Amino acid sequence: MKIGFDAKRLFCTPTGLGNYSRTLVQKLLQHGQDDHHYNLYTPSIRLEAATVAPFTAPPLHIHQAGKVPSAWWRSVGLSPLLRQHQIDLYHGLSHELPFGLAQRGIKTVVTIHDLIFKRHPEWYPWIDRQIYDLKSRYN
Repeated sequence: MKIGFDAKRLFCTPTGLGNYSRTLVQKLLQHGQDDHHYNLYTPSIRLEAATVAPFTAPPLHIHQAGKVPSAWWRSVGLSPLLRQHQIDLYHGLSHELPFGLAQRGIKTVVTIHDLIFKRHPEWYPWIDRQIYDLKSRYN
């Protein structure tokens, strides 16, 4: 099975969501089946070599966005790439999925870590609440 992951946090966030992403992928590598192929999709890689090193060997494949806006790539530009790579299952590790995966026949899993913006909207700017709401409803 070819499995894709939103690896932005894995490669760009040293704590919190980054730790969650790294731990999940590491555990799958340790306990997963040998015939799985894991694809990590990230707009960029910003962490230290020591943190990134465990994620650079087969059966992992890293795909970077290049010179396109990160938010656009994760929401729109990634979907055709996942189809091209024949991804069977895509896991959005931090609150969102690219648009159009269902139409491309790609199964999805999304992790939504919290909905605090719903409980305390006063803590978030209006535009952020609208974006978070859209992402949580779409997924």
